[in-house]
Amino acid sequence: FIVPNVYPDEVLRKDNLKNGFENSNTLLFVGDFRYPPNIDGIKWFAENIYPSFCSVYSDAKMLIVGRSPGPEIRYLEERWKGIEIYADVLDLCPYYELARAVIVPILIGGGTRIKILEAALAHRPIFSTPKGAEGLELVDGIHLHIFKNDLEFLEKYNKINDKLHYNTIT
Repeated sequence: FIVPNVYPDEVLRKDNLKNGFENSNTLLFVGDFRYPPNIDGIKWFAENIYPSFCSVYSDAKMLIVGRSPGPEIRYLEERWKGIEIYADVLDLCPYYELARAVIVPILIGGGTRIKILEAALAHRPIFSTPKGAEGLELVDGIHLHIFKNDLEFLEKYNKINDKLHYNTIT
């Protein structure tokens, strides 16, 4: 049997959310922290990518929204300026509304990344590790931006400062 991935698009429709181009440099991560790859991925991003992002963008923020964040996730809010954690929220729309881009820093694991489908419905640029985009037939630079390290992330993030590119990739 083949069961297609489906997601209700009535909530995150383009006309329900304003364009994120004018937003500050706010990144959004959405995930369930009962799933270890989400924990590992966001910790890796916070330790290896976010400091470089902050050094380039003085208004840098990262919203971490998810189910059951434990102490290893809550620590990130204490450790780095601009990281905010929101636990067990019922409505993701306000967080997508604030975000300029969505990150999917998954390093291990399998399955379809529903978070990528959701971010695409919210019309936000998606920045993913290669593993995070695995299983979806998406093209780097067209559907999303794939990065492996801080230099690649910053190079690709800088591209969304161009409004035409921003609107093309969302």
